[in-house]
Amino acid sequence: RSRVAFLIKARPDSITPEVADRLDKLGVVGVFLGVENASATGLSSLIRGSKVDHISRAFSLLDRHGIVVTYNLLIFHPHATLDEINENILFMKEHPGYPFDFGRAEIVAGSPLERQVMNEGLLMGSWPNWDYRICDPDVDRLFRISLATFRRPDSGYSGLAHTMIALAYGAHVVHRLYPGPAADSILADTHALIARSNTGVLDQIFRMYALAAEPDPAEGIESLAGSIRTSCTGLISDAEALTRRMNRLQVAERKFRDYRVSGALQQSGLLRTIFQV
Repeated sequence: RSRVAFLIKARPDSITPEVADRLDKLGVVGVFLGVENASATGLSSLIRGSKVDHISRAFSLLDRHGIVVTYNLLIFHPHATLDEINENILFMKEHPGYPFDFGRAEIVAGSPLERQVMNEGLLMGSWPNWDYRICDPDVDRLFRISLATFRRPDSGYSGLAHTMIALAYGAHVVHRLYPGPAADSILADTHALIARSNTGVLDQIFRMYALAAEPDPAEGIESLAGSIRTSCTGLISDAEALTRRMNRLQVAERKFRDYRVSGALQQSGLLRTIFQV
């Protein structure tokens, strides 16, 4: 195995058995996979070339090689439906160990989405802060609640999603470059934290979903927003502590390698305690 570690982006349909094997041998430890939507209708609406089967295959192949996958789900788009969103939520639930973010497909100048919302009279606001109405009023209501909870400036959710993605990449890079018991422990703790974070986010998504059915969700929105903020603050703090462990391990390992005693640190419980790794 190579002594390098790469992070790449890839489309789901590009990950074949041969490609996954080659990525592993080259030193790829993390892939930001362009999932974007986990339903067939969503992929079609977003004009994506990948299919649901491609997504499942890519996750399976990369996991088999120990390559961590991170991804983004654009569950809100002009023609999103509640059934489609349910499929995406189920996908999140079935992949608890993979860091993810979720949100809306945003308008890019000159893109098919821009032409679509203009032609269908869904465009709102003005450039460069375009907004658009989602055709299904129930989905549009759900999206507006997500803006008022997950995406309010002080929610911390965007920071949490980015932190968990970076943490996963960092842990896998360290595990590749500095293999040993300490790196194993950091990787296991990272996976556990990501699973805990994902479970919490899913619980909050379910609460958001329930609020969309209420005639006056204002009080519930404030309660959910506070819960998200508190949860994100704690999880980000835990992730930062893990990141400091990774950094200490890397600095110490480099020093030990300079003195040609590579591996001594991780094999000694006393040294691991001293260096807090």
